[in-house]
Amino acid sequence: KTIHSSKLFQTMAKQLALMIFLLSSAVDGRDCEKACQIFEDNNQKYLVHEAKVACKKHNISPRPTTEDICLSTFRALTRSTCLNYCDRTPLVPEACGAIAGTTWIPKHNAYKACKTGYREATRKIPALIEQAGESMPQLMNFLTLAYREATRKIPALIEQAGESMPQLMNFLTLAYREHHGYKVHKASTIRFDKPARTELAKKEHDAVDPSALNQGEEEVYEFPITIDDGSVQMLIVSSKDDITAKVSSFCAQYMGGEADCSEQLLPIVVERMQA
Repeated sequence: KTIHSSKLFQTMAKQLALMIFLLSSAVDGRDCEKACQIFEDNNQKYLVHEAKVACKKHNISPRPTTEDICLSTFRALTRSTCLNYCDRTPLVPEACGAIAGTTWIPKHNAYKACKTGYREATRKIPALIEQAGESMPQLMNFLTLAYREATRKIPALIEQAGESMPQLMNFLTLAYREHHGYKVHKASTIRFDKPARTELAKKEHDAVDPSALNQGEEEVYEFPITIDDGSVQMLIVSSKDDITAKVSSFCAQYMGGEADCSEQLLPIVVERMQA
């Protein structure tokens, strides 16, 4: 089985990752809040130690301000990093440029110190959480509850979103098929400019026989199509589909159902599927 795909696949993967982040906010985060509170309350000495180690290189003049910027950034990221580890809540945005602009010390020193605190907090705190969970059953219990809640709710939320977002559902279908052994090939973009209806286009459309593609092993094709407004929309077609109906549905959704759309698009789709 083969999927003929495009470079937009990776872009849609990023969009799906963002969607999961947004959907995760719909999951009750109380277990993660409790877990992170327990973590902070019982691991202050480890957090202080790791912050001091991470910020040691910024113990430079003017002391102690430069190092303090690094340490305060590390501390400020503790809760956000913990929640991100627990349920993928997005991290607090990095604001080192703004912070550097408000201090009296050289801005490049302040900026570097802040960046170190931010980077090291996001790198070290997850490991500290895992280490603490091994010796703190209550912490591990809340982390486990949060994980179970997320794995129970998020798939349903994604499916619900996919019902009203054809692009998301198309990507989920492709991702599922690729995961189960389909080979992915790249397909070039089709540009659709809503041309004037011509007799030649109508004859080409009428001469197409999509049923010839229904023979043999199923293949799935992903066609990125640039429409007249400049956006790229995805048409996903299986050789076992009613291809004429698929193209007509695409045209109805993105091109107002104009006859010109089907007349131009169907012959191109069938020709590329036969190639």
